Amino acid sequence: CTTSDKDHLKLYDKMVKEALRPSHTRTQSISGPGGTRFVFPVDSGSRFDHLLCFLPALLALSASTQEEPSKKEDIALARDILEGCAELYRKSPSGLSVDTGYLTGETFVSSDPAYYLRPEFIESIFVLYRVTKDQSLQDIAWKVFENIEEHCKIKDGGYAGLKDVNRPDAGHIDAMPSYFLAETLKYLLLLFGPDDYVSLEEYVFTTEGHPLRRLHLDEWGEKSKLPLCVIQSRPPVPVPWTLLSIATIVVIITPLILYLVWKTGKFFFSLGSDKSKTL
Repeated sequence: CTTSDKDHLKLYDKMVKEALRPSHTRTQSISGPGGTRFVFPVDSGSRFDHLLCFLPALLALSASTQEEPSKKEDIALARDILEGCAELYRKSPSGLSVDTGYLTGETFVSSDPAYYLRPEFIESIFVLYRVTKDQSLQDIAWKVFENIEEHCKIKDGGYAGLKDVNRPDAGHIDAMPSYFLAETLKYLLLLFGPDDYVSLEEYVFTTEGHPLRRLHLDEWGEKSKLPLCVIQSRPPVPVPWTLLSIATIVVIITPLILYLVWKTGKFFFSLGSDKSKTL
């Protein structure tokens, strides 16, 4: 609780400069020598994983709290990584990205060519769009949506991922993950909705895409007295349904207690009456 928000930002900035940039990004072409070079997210060395396409969203969110020049640098890196992920979508015949693969030389070799309806790329487009208001990001997202509609929509209902994005006719994966509805489609919807609808200024999305309303310090009336970590650890004010639950329990238990007291009193009274009659 003694570390200030500025200290946390400095630590984050150091992590981006000393860990993320040198160790978890790789700049190269995947179209052979002389091709356009892109920045790709990698988890170790040269391994790409679609899950890493969440990084632009992380960088864009941090940029919204940063000052120059860190803000500009984070936005630029977020856009570069996003373009790297977008290139893997554009390169496949289906217009959808492989799940994992390796960047070798000037090419990309997929290790799992399936598409699992994952949300990370769309999530990053959504956050980056909300931060920058760059409409070209909506164009990228719309193209992905069209490709999902074309290749993943099932005639009998629902959606399913592709077994091989390079061979769309290879068939579908017999599953529709819950995150496709909770995240992928939700972020697509929000991308084309009003900017103040589930605003990032008012809500924080969990890793599963559930919006939680942000806590504003002035709600506690002690904005300048307590550090953020203390304020966030304070118990919430009881909500109506909590009070209703307590009231329901009281209403149910109170008559039961009164009934037991009455039965106990009646028993002892009858016991006393029987003794007096015997005497």
